[in-house]
Order: sequence, then structure tokens, then C-alpha cells
Amino acid sequence: MMNRRLLVFALFAFFSVSYSACLENVQSIIFSNAGQYIAMAFALMVLVIAFTYMFGKLLGKTEYTVFSKDELFHLGVSALLIVLAGLVISLACTVSSYFITSALTINYAATGGASDTCLSAYIIDENATSMTDCFLIKVEQDAKNLLKTSIKSEIDQQMWSSWAMTIYFPFMGGVTTPKAAYKKAAAMEHGMIYNTFVVPSLISISMQRLLVHFLSESAITFFLPAGIFFRIIPPFRQIGNLLIVLAIGLYIILPLAYAFNAATYNLVFQKAQCIGYSGIISDFVQGECDSISSFWSIARIIPQAFFLPNLTLALFITYLSAANKALRVIG
Repeated sequence: MMNRRLLVFALFAFFSVSYSACLENVQSIIFSNAGQYIAMAFALMVLVIAFTYMFGKLLGKTEYTVFSKDELFHLGVSALLIVLAGLVISLACTVSSYFITSALTINYAATGGASDTCLSAYIIDENATSMTDCFLIKVEQDAKNLLKTSIKSEIDQQMWSSWAMTIYFPFMGGVTTPKAAYKKAAAMEHGMIYNTFVVPSLISISMQRLLVHFLSESAITFFLPAGIFFRIIPPFRQIGNLLIVLAIGLYIILPLAYAFNAATYNLVFQKAQCIGYSGIISDFVQGECDSISSFWSIARIIPQAFFLPNLTLALFITYLSAANKALRVIG
């Protein structure tokens, strides 16, 4: 029985090192960032376990021997997590890649073969983090173009609203008539639109891009090594478990959710679909469907700025809770 367990452990260790589809050399990344601290924690816990077991045997304290055996088990689990980190991340990448590819296929078929640049790039390198960054940059640029157009239109309308025509007769006086006063109302509409919708959306999207890029980059290089380090030390074991599931979630779940958001951005709000709502979208100030500042363009970025990030956060918190409970079963 023991030989079988050793064989299974060796096979898992081999696959974890040799097979890593989305990230290579997970163990080397862990040890390069926190190797000495993890080694020190391991050495300290080995000494604590050894001395506790010896004192338990010498003093006849059963609780000491039970504690030492329990901590030896958890130390072995921590070592196993380090060895199997590559396999876990690779399997998670394989599953997420399947869902992303399915979303790309649906997006490609629904748009008549017109695929997005960021989504097409994923097919080549299968890097969900890079695709997420590319997608958020694209949405941010769309919001910036919308804001520039709205501000420029507001200034133009303000300037033209001051145009007036004066008819003057000597000795009799004259009259001044504003010929484009209605453009003042158009300028106010532009100002209201970008202050109420476009600017908050741009701030939200820019913050998302910075946070997602930072967290995805730090997931394996910081959170995972820190989680393994804290998991070795008994008082901080639950913190370590949380950091480990957080690292996997930031590297796998978060880009996966934003990949679906990217597919939604291209699939739901297509220009061709705007025609069906032209009676609602058409506006004297904001323009038709082909206008950069149309209501359709504004409606396109609002879900990416407010609704979908909250949905992603809810899914991420649900994952954290479930995965943390799974690790707490182990200890």
C-alpha cells in the first residue's frame, strides 16, 4: 500500500514539473521569490515536530505526540502543494482554456467571422492574462475616444450658440437676434452625458486595468509563495490557505471572467444590432448608430464599467469561499 502511494506521488510530481500549459517552472518561481523563507520555515517546523515528539515520548504526554504527528501530516501536505503546484495550475488552465475557446467559437459564429483582435491573439498564445489586458486597453480607448468626441462637440456647440445677427438702422436703432441659441441646449446635453456616464466609466475601466494587471502578475510571484510560507506555520495556516486559493483565482478565474466579458463586449453590442434600436438610439445631438458619441456607444461601455465587474467580483468571492473551505478540510 505504501509503495502504491509513493508511486502515485512520484507520478504527480513528474507531471507537475513536466506539464504546465500556461505557466512553466512554477516551483522555480516559488523558490526564486521565497525559497529561503520557505526552507527556513520547513527547517523550523521539522525541529519543532522532532522535539515535541521526543518530549512526548519522554514525559509520556500523548497530546505532544499527537500534535507532532498532526503537524508532520500538514508539513507533508505543504510539501505536496509545492510539488503539485504546476499540475494544479496546468489543469486549471486547461479547463479555463476550454471555456474561453468555446466563447470564442460562439463569438466568431455570431459575428459572421469578424473576430476581435484580442480574442484572436488568445488563439495563438493562449495567454488569458494578456488577452484581459488587451481587452481592457481596448475598452479604455473606446471610452477615451467617446470622451474626446463629447468634449469637442460640447465646445463647438457652445461656440456656435453665441453666434448672433444684428440689424441696425442709423438714428432708429437695431435688433440683435441669436441665430443658434438652441445649440446651447445641445452643449448642455453633451456635458451631462460625459459627466454622468462617460467619465465615471473611464475611471472604472482604467482602475480595473491597473488592478487586474497588477494582481495577475503578482499571483504566482507573490501570493502563492507567501501562501505556502504561511501554511507551514501552524498559527498562520488558514491565512496561507487563503493566499494559495487567492493566487490560483487571480491567475485563472479572474482572466477567465474577463474573457467572457470581452466576448460579451463584441457579441451583444455589435454595430449591426444597433439598427434594430435605431428609433431609440437616434438623437439630434448624439447622432445615429454610426456616430462615435451615439447612445449605443455609451450603452456599450457602461456594463463593462459597472455591472460586469461586480458580477466578476461576486463569482470570484464565491470561488474563494468554496476553495478555502476545501483546503480547510485538509487543515
